[in-house]
Amino acid sequence: MIKIIYLIIFSKLIEIYFLADLIVVIKEKKHPKFKRTNEGKDLVYIHTISLVEALRSEPVEINSLDDRKIIITMDEIISPQTIKLIKGEGMPIYNKADPIQGLLFREKRGDLYIKFDIVFPKFIDPEKKEEIISLLEN
Repeated sequence: MIKIIYLIIFSKLIEIYFLADLIVVIKEKKHPKFKRTNEGKDLVYIHTISLVEALRSEPVEINSLDDRKIIITMDEIISPQTIKLIKGEGMPIYNKADPIQGLLFREKRGDLYIKFDIVFPKFIDPEKKEEIISLLEN
């Protein structure tokens, strides 16, 4: 950083230069849906779905950080332990030797991990509950 101070001494304009380091402090704001992991390269997204959606294995639609819609088809029943990996949908990975090139071309990206928060019904009619138990036991 160069700080320039202009002084007027005896009706003469004098410029004085001070050399110093530029210190920039960046505070990362927490995102309500995405969390960073693996040195900031990967993202974790927790997707909330109903029990019915989990059992149906319905496609998952996510809005990415750069406002793209990502649709993931699910080929399995979704459980609370299910983690879906989407390669290359995490944070940009910059080349430390040439960070501008990485910024412009976005050559490499980390990964996106989708975890599931399954919302169970608060109440199930006792008769329906028995039917569900019967179906799941068979």
